[in-house]
Amino acid sequence: VLTMFGLILVIGSLVDDAIVVVENCQSLMVREGLSPKEAASKSMGQITNAIIATTLVTVACYLPLAFFSGMAGRMYAQFAVTMCLALGLSTLIALVLSPVLCAYMLKPPRKRRLFAPFNWTLDLSRGIYLWFARIFVRRVFLTVLFFAAVVAGLWFIAGKVPTTFLPKEDRGYISWSARLAEGQSLERTIEVTDAFHEIVKKIPGIQSLSSRCGSNGMWGSGENLCGGLVRLEHWDERGTDPERRIDTIMNRLREEAKALYAGEFYFSQPAAIKGLGGSSGVGFNFCSITGCDPSELLAAAEEFIAAIRTNRLVKSALHGFTCATPQLELKLDRQKAEMLGLTPKTIFSTLQNKLASFYVNDFNIKGGVYQVKVQNDPDFRGGIADVEAIRIPTPNGDSVPLSSLGSIEYVGGTRETMSYNKMLAAWFDVTPAEGVTSSEIMNLITTMPKPKGFDIEWGPVQLQEKENEGRLFWLMTLAMIFAYLFLVAQYESWTIPISVMLSVIFALAGAYVALWLTHTPASVYAQLGCMMLIGL
Repeated sequence: VLTMFGLILVIGSLVDDAIVVVENCQSLMVREGLSPKEAASKSMGQITNAIIATTLVTVACYLPLAFFSGMAGRMYAQFAVTMCLALGLSTLIALVLSPVLCAYMLKPPRKRRLFAPFNWTLDLSRGIYLWFARIFVRRVFLTVLFFAAVVAGLWFIAGKVPTTFLPKEDRGYISWSARLAEGQSLERTIEVTDAFHEIVKKIPGIQSLSSRCGSNGMWGSGENLCGGLVRLEHWDERGTDPERRIDTIMNRLREEAKALYAGEFYFSQPAAIKGLGGSSGVGFNFCSITGCDPSELLAAAEEFIAAIRTNRLVKSALHGFTCATPQLELKLDRQKAEMLGLTPKTIFSTLQNKLASFYVNDFNIKGGVYQVKVQNDPDFRGGIADVEAIRIPTPNGDSVPLSSLGSIEYVGGTRETMSYNKMLAAWFDVTPAEGVTSSEIMNLITTMPKPKGFDIEWGPVQLQEKENEGRLFWLMTLAMIFAYLFLVAQYESWTIPISVMLSVIFALAGAYVALWLTHTPASVYAQLGCMMLIGL
């Protein structure tokens, strides 16, 4: 994407050098009456050094971009390499091919009378420009004051423009995840999924829906979980209809899912670039920094997410942690087992063989290799009574029921336990409200009071965004230093390039004013655009 972006931006730079050669040849033919070959030869003697110098200055602006690390640095490098190679090719063509084409294809121009309105407009614009130039050149204090005002305005507006790593993009589909109440059967999950299918069919802008039961991308695996993808109609078919915009469709899906009263549904847009997170929301790990048990983590997570949901900047928020999954707990009487000559290893391996599956060996039949596994039939492992009836073999060749070695009861436990940097953690996903950037959500989460003993660690995309903050300033500083040094060498003066460099402030001011007026966040794309302004 960024390589294509760089190629589009560089088109103007590619043709600039060739245009300079053609215009200078044309000018010499008009002013001095030279033939095309003579004009081409003299033109290259005049502008060769200038073309090389301007190329070196421009490349010096983009080259520092290729030396930054991280994901943002990788993206900058794509853009920088594209620009530098294209500019080098442009210079080569301007110095080698353009003079030859001018010598053989240009003809002495005939004098033409400009269209009167065009000529009048040209004179008027030139007069306005000279009038402003005379005012500021003769009044140094006014010039300095105006420049200071522009710098102050740029500083103020830059602070008002929100930042983000990558803007949200409509990639043509929506991912969804659902979690029913803990303990719900797989059959009930399939019923809810079928009902959700019927709802989705009636929403305009949706082409198809795919689903799977037993797992999803938000909560992991479980009989009460389901999820999948909602594929939207082609962008051309949806057009500009506001009812078929991806945000509108997601809001409609949320409303219809609530009407099912079947559980918790989560909808998200995919990340703008594959591999950079699973959704376009803000993800982070809610970590216990002092150590706690799962129930304490769940209570703190519920308290923190309830506070997040009350903020107007947030559309939805949820976490993927639970410790209420129904489980069977065996309280083993180890003293009694030892009296019978049984070790915990023997008891647990027997349970594995009966309830789970135990691999025995392989066998070959009809050219295929198959595994032999041992496991009780479903009718003999459907409840607590079946588990208690499992017989454990003793060393004397006899066996005893499991109920004689301990008690079994239902408890609530964690389905999955996640550790982040050796800390017990819960994964949070926050979807910003429409028009709210990820940086605003990150600032909100950072400033919110957290339960004692807990802190947050950003997810992969947000960590890249955090590392990218303030990087644009250093990139522009390096670019301007390199460009200044090349201009010093070109003009053989330490002061003349200063006026050239100060003009960059006005270009950046225009860019940030446009971002501010259009409520567009300063993403990586906008930062590269600013670097493009410096280079030009």
